[in-house]
Order: sequence, then C-alpha cells, then structure tokens
Amino acid sequence: MAQAIENSRNHCAFIGALQTVQAIDGVAPIVHSTAGCAVQQYFGGNKVSGWRGSGYVGGGAAPSSNVIEKQIVFGGSSRLREQIKNTVKVVKAELYTVLSGCATELVGDDIPAMVKEAQEQGFPVIYIAAPGFKGDIHNGYELAVKGIIEQLTHFSSGTRDKISGLVNVLGIIPGQDVFWQGHLLELQSILAKVGLAANTLFGLGQSIKTWQQVPQAELNLVFSPWGVKIAQYLEDKFGTPYLVVDGLPAG
Repeated sequence: MAQAIENSRNHCAFIGALQTVQAIDGVAPIVHSTAGCAVQQYFGGNKVSGWRGSGYVGGGAAPSSNVIEKQIVFGGSSRLREQIKNTVKVVKAELYTVLSGCATELVGDDIPAMVKEAQEQGFPVIYIAAPGFKGDIHNGYELAVKGIIEQLTHFSSGTRDKISGLVNVLGIIPGQDVFWQGHLLELQSILAKVGLAANTLFGLGQSIKTWQQVPQAELNLVFSPWGVKIAQYLEDKFGTPYLVVDGLPAG
C-alpha cells in the first residue's frame, strides 16, 4: 500500500516567528538577518509543506535587510535603519515587526535603538528577538505572540475593560497544520453556540483590532502546550484566567 510523503513542518524559532507574523492581516515583517533565513521559510513552509500560501507581505515579498559579510563584520544597524525607512514607504501595514535572526543577534546589532528611532518618527514599529537558536517553530510562535501583545499596547489607546463573552484562542500555530484556519473557524462556530465570541487572532476576519482586544478578554483558552506561557503572561499582566484544553479535536 502506498504511503503519503510528509514534509516536516518544524524548523527554528525564527521561522516560527516569521510565519506567525505573516499570518496576521495588516502586519508586515521586516527581517533583519541574512537572505537565506526568510527564503527557507518561503520554500520550506509555503511551497513544499502543503502549499498554504504566503500570508500578508509574505513569501518572496517579505522585506529583509539581507545582511552580508560587511554588516556581519562592521555591524548592520545602519542597514536596518535603511530597511525600515524603505519598508514603511513601500509596504502598507498597520504594524511593522522587525524580526532578528541568528547572525544579527550574535554580532550584537543595536536593534532596539533603530526601532525606537522609527517609533519617534511616528512609525508603528516593534521588535521581536527571534534568532533560530532560541528553539524551534513552536518557541518562535510563543516569542511572536507574546512580543506583539506586549508591545502593541504602545500604539493602543482606549479602554482595557473586559468585553463580556470574549475569549482568546491560543496554541494553534499558523501553518503547522494545513487545516489550521479551518480549526479556528470551527472553534469560533462552536463557542458562538454557547454565547462566546472567539478572538482567534489569526485567520479570516482577524486583524490588529482583534489583537488590541486581547487584554479585554474574560478567558484564555489554550489548545496546545505552546500557548501556556502566553496565557500565563496574560494572567500576570491583565488578570485574565486561562483554561488548558487537551488539544484538538475539541467540541
């Protein structure tokens, strides 16, 4: 009997963070690393592993500083400054997320200073340290989600009052299952039947606005071990309780 050939969907933390950011409508990644980092995610994640598409400003269109030997030896902060300025001119987004790779983290580029400079110029830019050596794709998801929630508050003005019935859905990693968007839509449908509004953060109908509502949820539902650290952070930061579900299938 013939067996299906399966491609591994696991990779380094950087790839996990990049594919997570690309799955958010209205968010543009700015890769600060070598050219090969984003290319691996493009071919390995978007093409050979189920052809799931490239997301918002993803695939071959992901902005990147593409540092080379010169920046590795003398530092690439000025190259990042240039890339941020070019990206905000060309790419329309509600939020720009600088993602650092192994090379730029190892040489010690002052990425926070470049991001702060962009923020002072009025650009909605944040920074997530996501070098591949921080773990695998699952850890990259944790880094990206926590980093966006943590820093998005700088660009959010408004109430933090809880929204009745709003529930954050955590732990379903974009791209790790070819049916991930379908899972989120079905969870929305199931929770709606019991009077709850699911804030899935990724997939159809989700945007920066839904991310800004994360602190206003009354409960965090975690569907894999990879959402537990995020839920614990949200409980400490905003007092939101969480419930861990054994995993899919659920309902």
